[in-house]
Amino acid sequence: MTGATGATGATGATGATGATGATGATGASFDVANGAGAAMVRPIGVSPAIMMLANETWWRGNQWPPGKGEPNNIQFNVSADQTRPWDSVWPTSPPTPQPTFSRRSWSPVHWATTVLSEFVKKTVGGNKFDTLTIGPVPDANATALELDELHALAEYRAGVLAEAQAQSISFIDYFCGVLSFNPASKPFTFDLLCAALKVGEFQAMHYKNVFDRPRPSHFSPNLMPPLDPPGHPAFPSGHATQAYLAALCLSEVMPAAAKMPLFRLAERIARNREVLGLHFPSDSKAGRILAEKSFAILAACNRYDSAKDKATLEW
Repeated sequence: MTGATGATGATGATGATGATGATGATGASFDVANGAGAAMVRPIGVSPAIMMLANETWWRGNQWPPGKGEPNNIQFNVSADQTRPWDSVWPTSPPTPQPTFSRRSWSPVHWATTVLSEFVKKTVGGNKFDTLTIGPVPDANATALELDELHALAEYRAGVLAEAQAQSISFIDYFCGVLSFNPASKPFTFDLLCAALKVGEFQAMHYKNVFDRPRPSHFSPNLMPPLDPPGHPAFPSGHATQAYLAALCLSEVMPAAAKMPLFRLAERIARNREVLGLHFPSDSKAGRILAEKSFAILAACNRYDSAKDKATLEW
């Protein structure tokens, strides 16, 4: 599975926009912390003052926040107000009534977790997140046929390796590239994409634990994947679940012309995992089915629906 990489440098100087999902080996962990790929570090030391006060032979060290009684902007001498001590200028108590946390101040991944908290409690058509039918795992004869297909697909590895390796870490940039959007240009659309990844991650891990199917290379050492298999079972494919769920969410808000490319991209991401020998075709099929059935529940969530309305207006 994948995390949500920094989509396009939309946070400017922070150098990342969203999640750098650690690696495929750890599953679909992604962190759009503080709106960026990693929390910004903002060291504050002791800076020398611009001017010396009377009788000083050295520059005072300015801390932050300024100390009690410390002069404010003394170098400008513009007005009496600007030369009053900091503690008499800056408010010391919160306003009344106290403000609420801005919706747009939520980082996409943390907001996505609030959607997940609603998703797991929702029932739609008698189905909940843990009652969906996506199995069974193919039997031994069907698995043998799938292994034959994977052996034949290995011939295509050189052609897809760079792409598949990038998608192993994250494929959010590929979806953002369909119609060139990013967290700054289409923030609510990006929120929907992160919600799809979060819910898809959760659903895939839940059902992987149910079915416990080994990876293809556990059956056939001849496959020897060029990337180490992730540390969780194969069925359903997490990449397929997340990619198809992302396509379903984005196709609701993006222009109609994007629908076919979105689903073709999801199909391609899933197929590349098969070429690498990391998934059986039936793993990918189960991921698509899981995405479709999970989407019916996700679409009924109030938080998702509210963001979808706003995302639609972005296009």
